[in-house]
Amino acid sequence: PLTADGHIVFGRQYRHGGGQVVLELPAGTFDAGEAPLAVAKRELAEETGYGSEDWTQIATFYNNPVKQNNRIHLFKASNVEPVSVQNLDATEDIEVVLKPVTEAFTLIASGEICVAGSITALLLGLSDEFL
Repeated sequence: PLTADGHIVFGRQYRHGGGQVVLELPAGTFDAGEAPLAVAKRELAEETGYGSEDWTQIATFYNNPVKQNNRIHLFKASNVEPVSVQNLDATEDIEVVLKPVTEAFTLIASGEICVAGSITALLLGLSDEFL
């Protein structure tokens, strides 16, 4: 999710599997019958309160096809803006964080962004092909 003034909308939250608080892009799981774009729009709004009408599909790939059959669907939302308040699940505690696009690769290199799906989305979504 990119704002019109060049910021990326992230969520910062504790992830039990990694045992730490991480900075990551909004993401989530499917409800029965949902299409990937509908999930992306819903999760962005629920986790951050932001929305957009300007979406581009970036990629779909398997996360770990050796052990899992789930796929990750990446979308780029441009010109996002606040449209509602967060609507978090009972187990979520997400701080919304805006970072300049110009810092994205530094945040990856420093390890502040350490979630594979977020790294992949940023590398692809900020490449010249999708800008």
